[in-house]
Amino acid sequence: DGWRMAEKSVDGSWRGPELTGGCPKHPTWPANPQFTLAPSTAGDCIVELSQKQAPDALLPIGLVVLKGKLGVPVGPTMSSSMIVTKSKYKASAAQRVTFACPPLGEGECYVILASTFEPGQEGDFTLGVGHEGGDFTLEPHPRSATPLPKQPAAAPSAQASSGAAASIGDDPAIKSALAELAEQQGRGKTVYEDGSFNCAGKDSKTLYISGAPAARSKKIDAWARLHALSGGGDLGGTYGKPGTLIIPRDGLEDRHILGAIAMVRSRPGLLGRVLAWSQEGAGMHGLRFFKDGRWQTVVVDDLLPCHGKRQLAYSSEGEPREGPVAIILKGLAKMYGCYEA
Repeated sequence: DGWRMAEKSVDGSWRGPELTGGCPKHPTWPANPQFTLAPSTAGDCIVELSQKQAPDALLPIGLVVLKGKLGVPVGPTMSSSMIVTKSKYKASAAQRVTFACPPLGEGECYVILASTFEPGQEGDFTLGVGHEGGDFTLEPHPRSATPLPKQPAAAPSAQASSGAAASIGDDPAIKSALAELAEQQGRGKTVYEDGSFNCAGKDSKTLYISGAPAARSKKIDAWARLHALSGGGDLGGTYGKPGTLIIPRDGLEDRHILGAIAMVRSRPGLLGRVLAWSQEGAGMHGLRFFKDGRWQTVVVDDLLPCHGKRQLAYSSEGEPREGPVAIILKGLAKMYGCYEA
């Protein structure tokens, strides 16, 4: 009879280098709005992060609930033991988590980290908290005064001169794809469609060498975006997990490629050189391959060929969003002209 849900909310924004650090896969993650949550009694808690952007300009957003200390900034590292719960990162109006929220020890609290997926994305939001146990504290949590560091330079792009360093943001292939995305968003689209490698046409030459499937080829009868497939968490946050199962599928002679991916995937630093850039909320991925004596940048969308509804036709992790296989195969297909090449 005495049950009640106590509710509080606070407005905030991602603005400037001190508040746009991106999700926890980036070393700049502490540079985000953070909030102290301290319940007075035990009970389930609902935390909802809602953004104020227009429907056609939604940012990929998400939140992480950590264990922290009252008055002490979190970071610069985030261990798994600190994480209480986290949402996915999606370009949606809101993201929500529900978790058991008992009071912590003396001097301890929960810290809510609200962020966009990529660093530098700006917008406004409301953070709402409901707690069934009664009253609680919700207030800004102190952050480190350390400014947002510059992102490290990527390996030289295909267009850069030999030995010259070029940042990912300056890569002509990525800049061209971002310009294409901006033009598409101006026409009301919310996710990237790669106009230079349109796989969705019937019997497309982006699928088959001859433009038509051979007898041994896998029939492609559907297409699905990566975010619509199975797998937990955001794609970028799970790259490099060596234990994730890879499922070879008939249709491509790709066992040697899968073996190479598995080896590279066991070393996140190497994998980061291949999957060099992602904007998952827009379905864009920039990959770098060494071909013909030089590094080449390939940008693809995440529309993937299926055999049946949401059943990938070609190899991937057992949970496709748990790793890079499907995106790397699409990048190789674009570089060589088609999946069968």
